[in-house]
Amino acid sequence: FPTVRRYDKDFAALECLGHLMGGSQTAYLNTSLSKEIPGCATFAFNYSLTFGGDFSVVANLPAGASLPAAKDAIFQAMRAFGDLPDKELQSELDRFKKWIVFRKLFETENVEGKMFNLILYETILGKPDFFPQELAAYEQLTAATVKATFRHYILNGPCAVTLAEHSMTMADLKDFYSRREAARAATAGPRTAIGI
Repeated sequence: FPTVRRYDKDFAALECLGHLMGGSQTAYLNTSLSKEIPGCATFAFNYSLTFGGDFSVVANLPAGASLPAAKDAIFQAMRAFGDLPDKELQSELDRFKKWIVFRKLFETENVEGKMFNLILYETILGKPDFFPQELAAYEQLTAATVKATFRHYILNGPCAVTLAEHSMTMADLKDFYSRREAARAATAGPRTAIGI
């Protein structure tokens, strides 16, 4: 799904959507699909840079799962996300806000993290002092703004769908994530979400 450049007015809501829909094993898509497609692991994320971005949903299916049926189930679950009661969504949103503010503050705990943010702010916006505005954008998110962003970019937006089979097992995927996390822990500097 095409989205917006980094730090656009909708960027924070799109980051939130990625986290709520597929940012963890207990995120919406994983819990929604667990009964219909047992063993399915779903990831959702927004990836934005200087000139634009995209929102991606990646599903790793168990061996033998029907790709077309899984695609239909994923889109059905995504459409149902827009019907979540505001109270339920707000509860998840409040957890996300605490997590993202902690993460953004943690990124600035060292010189490398501060420089990383300053460079991004200067390169993309020409505003090296944008940190307070970025935090405010996350803190001001509401269930209504997240739902409006979802409807605009995901529910009613254009998208490209790729269906592909691979031989990777869940054990391979867990091994990949373990190695990636070990590599991250071995390096200093800021951490960013990277989609596969």
